[in-house]
Amino acid sequence: MSSLSMDYDQLARAAAFSQGWGSDPVQWEKRGRLADIQRLIDGGVTWVVNPPAVVLEPGGKPVSHRWSWLERDIELTTVADTETYGLPADFGGVVGKKFYYPRALVYAPIRETAYGRILHLSNMVEQSGIPREYAIRPKPIDPQIGQRWEIYFHPTPSQAWVLRSRIRVVPQRVNKDNPYPPGGPEMGELYRTAVIAFAEEELEQQRGQRYQNFMAELQSRVLQDIQDKAPASVGRNDDDAQDRYYDDAGLIVTYDP
Repeated sequence: MSSLSMDYDQLARAAAFSQGWGSDPVQWEKRGRLADIQRLIDGGVTWVVNPPAVVLEPGGKPVSHRWSWLERDIELTTVADTETYGLPADFGGVVGKKFYYPRALVYAPIRETAYGRILHLSNMVEQSGIPREYAIRPKPIDPQIGQRWEIYFHPTPSQAWVLRSRIRVVPQRVNKDNPYPPGGPEMGELYRTAVIAFAEEELEQQRGQRYQNFMAELQSRVLQDIQDKAPASVGRNDDDAQDRYYDDAGLIVTYDP
């Protein structure tokens, strides 16, 4: 990890200093402050990962935002006559609500539906074939690992296919064992201001200047994230050297490599 990345130790110092607990970890432990510091870090990181709505232009209305860096691509390989598959531990939802077959095939994407519909269809006609729909369902909660999810396909896959999709990610808790928050070095200042702002609210029981500092930094990071993930062009592009795909409206959306 880059030396410029914000990590647990830096966030802990920011939280402790903002509360007047000093900057010495040995003293934090002696005074029983480690759990309090972890709680402040948890609060600040939550504000970043699930940010409040933010105004992006003068006179505009607050809008919510989902970070592009809390998404990732996955592949799922089906097995003949198997309808249910476990999803990754960090699964937080399917972006676009579709799974895609390999590009060489001409099958339509598999679209999300309600689990009740999948169950109803399965009870009416027990069949296997080319899946057209899927549903997400929570697994029984395991106290040791938390909530996990699984996916059901209908019809039940009749053979092996490597399906692709993009999921939203539920990040791990930032602590000594997992010291780096998600998003990369450019998000470091936002995490720092978020932890300090959360600590201010805990201490003062209200949101003050430090919260305003956090919101200003949040606006900057959201605008940058929107710019970074925007397509370079929408329309005809015959340059096969660039990555491109057809969206649902049939437009060619091109991203610079």
